[in-house]
Amino acid sequence: MRSILRIALTVAWLVLPPSSLALSGQPDPAPPLWPLPPSHCVEYRQNASIDWTSHIIYAVGSSELEAGDEAQATVGAYENARQAILAAIQEMNATSIATVESQLSRRASALLELLRLASDPCVLAQCVRYGEAPRASVLLGLDLRSSRVLPLLVEGVGVGELQVGLPKPTPPPAEASAEWLSSIRHPTGLIVDARKVTLSPALCPAIYAQDGRLVFDVRHARRLWFVQHGGITYMSDLDAAKACRLIGVNPKTVEAVSASKPTGCDIIVSDDDADRLLFLRERLPFFAECRLIIVCEPVK
Repeated sequence: MRSILRIALTVAWLVLPPSSLALSGQPDPAPPLWPLPPSHCVEYRQNASIDWTSHIIYAVGSSELEAGDEAQATVGAYENARQAILAAIQEMNATSIATVESQLSRRASALLELLRLASDPCVLAQCVRYGEAPRASVLLGLDLRSSRVLPLLVEGVGVGELQVGLPKPTPPPAEASAEWLSSIRHPTGLIVDARKVTLSPALCPAIYAQDGRLVFDVRHARRLWFVQHGGITYMSDLDAAKACRLIGVNPKTVEAVSASKPTGCDIIVSDDDADRLLFLRERLPFFAECRLIIVCEPVK
């Protein structure tokens, strides 16, 4: 699936006219035009885009050719895109109270470690275009999971702290078992429909009841599952979320009534829904396994 996506990104990007691209160094933020699926929740930054569904950060860098030196211009374009990815990572919300940059600043070596881990993003496409100002352009993508960046970004946040008492992980059921679970309305995952509230994605969001009770945060997640899934998954389409294998054959859906202030990263659900989710959290493993999708409008 990733190889197909990469080919589609490369082909579509290369055939676009230069004026269409959101290139590094241009002041106006504009949605990049490579074909990310419409069901994905994408946050557009000035020189980069964060895909909160696939947990991949994309950036385009460009550099003008001097004396016809394509190699030097390509190196400059790569570095511009890499710096855009690093900036996007540091500006991401780690939690409702901290960006990644402020989270990492608590440890002197953390930012240097981020530079090391994120120093080699995947080159999705590159080309040289000639015109009034000949320039080289490079499209990069950094997968937070395969790059091993995610554990660093959430270090100290508390992922997996509540190991004692968490429901035991369960393997995916066989087809017959899946039908049986569906027939008895056994929840296999959770979808939070937050399309009616203004929400900002975060690596480690929390869910609260209206009366302030904590329903879920990343302390209730098993660290291995959290890292494998790339954190909490966001999507922009409810039907696509319901069809996602992550949340199984019988997901439970609840509506968000509001988002926390001032950052809008944490979700608030009704007290009635919170009662049910707290009951399920103690008995079923889908919270611990991060089988959770938050559906929200694309981030502006």
